[in-house]
Amino acid sequence: MSDLTVRPMEVIRKGIAEAGIPPGDFLFQDRIPVTGGETLAESCGEYLEELALFNKAFGLVSCETDTENGKTETAVRHILDSLAPWKILAEKLCSCFPERSFSSDRLCIADAGSGAGLPGIPLALLFPGMDFFLIERMEKRCAFLQNCKAALGIKNLAIVNNEIEKAEKASFDMVVFRAFRPLEKKILNALLNLLKPAASGIRSGFLAAYKGKAASIKEEVKKMEEEGFRGKTCVMETPVPFLNEERHVVFISA
Repeated sequence: MSDLTVRPMEVIRKGIAEAGIPPGDFLFQDRIPVTGGETLAESCGEYLEELALFNKAFGLVSCETDTENGKTETAVRHILDSLAPWKILAEKLCSCFPERSFSSDRLCIADAGSGAGLPGIPLALLFPGMDFFLIERMEKRCAFLQNCKAALGIKNLAIVNNEIEKAEKASFDMVVFRAFRPLEKKILNALLNLLKPAASGIRSGFLAAYKGKAASIKEEVKKMEEEGFRGKTCVMETPVPFLNEERHVVFISA
């Protein structure tokens, strides 16, 4: 990571701008409401403070959140990392559902194995016109997520205290996650089962997996195929501001 002496709020503001999010609210492709960078940065700063306050008790992130440098690292590795692929996620949703009116038929997005609310909370703050469901099996982490929802006043957020395999199936247009590696057959099937079916019976949405190195992704996809996966995968690079590491999103559809 680059200079950790930069204050957390400064890195959040600069990172949001570098990610290409304009200062004011707007409609992406005239379809998806997006919160402007100025408001988003303030909300992400509040979320960072909640992470710092509860991290030791709940084991939310590995960074040392009780120092300024630790907060800055958390902002980069977790909050900016969650927001970095915002544009390609929005583009994928627009192309996947070309005839759908997102204003009258809101998208339902699951964050599977949400943990500390990543990437679900930053994305819910960014996309107020979508409904986000944070699926998390640990009760104490769900308590933290409920607290964040109340403290930040996030209206388009619901907390689901359940295991992925037991969550309500066929309910979501997109499933995002950072927690699962490698993509084992059992987990992959459970995640695909969360997607809504189209009229043809084929899953109409897609999975979006936040991943690191391209070489590791290649090995994971190879293993998926060896285990019988016959769907489609698409790997897209998603650089994170202030993070000098490989980051990608893997789109997976049935």
